[in-house]
Amino acid sequence: MKTTTPLDDALKLWEPLEKLAGKRIETWLSGYEIHIRKGKLTCAHRPKEAHQSGMYLAALRCLNESAAIDKNSAELHRQTIHFNAARKSPQARPIDGIDTDKLQSVKPR
Repeated sequence: MKTTTPLDDALKLWEPLEKLAGKRIETWLSGYEIHIRKGKLTCAHRPKEAHQSGMYLAALRCLNESAAIDKNSAELHRQTIHFNAARKSPQARPIDGIDTDKLQSVKPR
């Protein structure tokens, strides 16, 4: 299958999993990867800040859902470190509606 929009296509495939397999950690771990990459692509190629913020908030939701299932997951730990590093990077833009100065490091519940 050839595509010019792989992240959009991945998101379309992931959305039904969110509803049908929402109790599986793999669903949320893969959702994080899609959303975080989609946010980076938006930032680099199409600077739509509101869309980028939505992707990062969706990635954060995936981390929280993963933590609710298995807070000791090694992959969740890696993704949490990645999210915190991305949030603190100089290229990070503010997330609409969130005071990132007051946002402490994301820690799984």
